[in-house]
Amino acid sequence: MAWNDEVRNWLKEKNLSISKLAVKTGINNRTLSDYLMGRIKTLPEEKRKKLYEETDLEILANPVGKIEKIEYIQTGKNKGKTESKDRTSKNESLYNGLTDLETRIGQLKGMCEKEKPSKEDYKGKIGEIENLFYTLIEKMEYLKNAPTEEREKITRAINSRDMGYFISFMNAVYKPDTFNQWVKMSGYIPTKRSKK
Repeated sequence: MAWNDEVRNWLKEKNLSISKLAVKTGINNRTLSDYLMGRIKTLPEEKRKKLYEETDLEILANPVGKIEKIEYIQTGKNKGKTESKDRTSKNESLYNGLTDLETRIGQLKGMCEKEKPSKEDYKGKIGEIENLFYTLIEKMEYLKNAPTEEREKITRAINSRDMGYFISFMNAVYKPDTFNQWVKMSGYIPTKRSKK
């Protein structure tokens, strides 16, 4: 049995909801739901440890592997036949790239608010953001020729308000005279921001 199935069984036995487990572990409710339903297949170490501390499930005592979930779809050419397809790999990569980029930008924003980092700190963080940004663009290229359903999956996977926040953040970065004002005015917290 996969680790996420065991956690769902544990919730059922304890008569707990995913949202209550999310509160207890500090993991975002929607993100935790995505993990438990197999929509996100890789469980980060810090989240595994939080789940293990709360559930004490043996399967979570050590790092867990990816959840292999295969979706069977009917194709137009081969009616009646099915082919297996990895359900979320491309969308997951794109989502993870956006989440990582948003997290790094949030960390940089936090650094600016708390204390003045050294030039070396900035250099390292900016280098990370640059790499994530161009990796994200590269991963997004497949959307140019992807079927409409694939693009629709992206719109369901990434909250439109989060995307709006990301775009306005990047616009503010390119307007130095208004950036500080934008930071003070922006209180929006993206729905899937990683807890620090």
